[in-house]
Amino acid sequence: MGSRTVTSSFLLLMMLFASANAKEDAIMVPDLSGFSLSKPLVLLEGVRHQPVYLIVVGRRLVFPFEDVARKFQKVGDRIGEVVYDRSSGAFYAFMNGALVRFEDQKAIVVRDEVLGQDLDVHGKRGLYVVRERDFSIVVYSLSTGEKIRTLAKSESMFRPRFSPDGTKVLVSESRPDHGHFWVFSVEGQGKDMGQGYFPVWLGDSRRVLFCMVKNDSYQITESDLYLIDLDTMERRRLTFTSNIHEITPSVSDDDTFVVFLDAKTWSVMAAPLDLGRLR
Repeated sequence: MGSRTVTSSFLLLMMLFASANAKEDAIMVPDLSGFSLSKPLVLLEGVRHQPVYLIVVGRRLVFPFEDVARKFQKVGDRIGEVVYDRSSGAFYAFMNGALVRFEDQKAIVVRDEVLGQDLDVHGKRGLYVVRERDFSIVVYSLSTGEKIRTLAKSESMFRPRFSPDGTKVLVSESRPDHGHFWVFSVEGQGKDMGQGYFPVWLGDSRRVLFCMVKNDSYQITESDLYLIDLDTMERRRLTFTSNIHEITPSVSDDDTFVVFLDAKTWSVMAAPLDLGRLR
């Protein structure tokens, strides 16, 4: 765990005011120098006490449902959470019982008659993973729909996410006292990484950014960002922000910055990462 001085120098909070109706092509993180603690990126409304998962594409902040799904949704369409596959640069979702890829102005059916939730896709490896109705976390072939492997089966496990290289899957776990997260190899071996919330991969597929959260059974009262090295299991605390409660982080493709939701003010914020200090 680093000192507050070191942490402040490597993780400076950048806040740039923007409209709550941010568009997909808005440049939300235009510069990573000279930040201040004055303004958030975006102020969100109507999201009290629930997480909002964001996506960073290049240097652009995307609101998945607003910026992607609404382009394709017609009256009566059922669309699940939109996910971004960095290996192929494509957006995917479950739509009307099918797995679809959003491309230009089309929603292309990739696999028909697909059931479940908590989807993720790794196009380069030709895989998708889903949490099924019986609470199994299952990896499938994207091209054939063939079931490859069940990684886990538990009512408390959810939100599987492929590592950037497609060899591992992060899975969150809800427990009565606190949350944990697991790392599974695509071959099926799993390891409990300990307490943590909202885990996300860094680009090396070896380190994971996550949050340590405290709550009063009604709302989040404290949360900071941490980093864990999967090889050494070393944990590093990255932020010491009593006035900001970081949740649902999303890391840029090049690992130079992280975007997150502040559960205290329900605003979207961004901070640069200097991973050179953490090797």
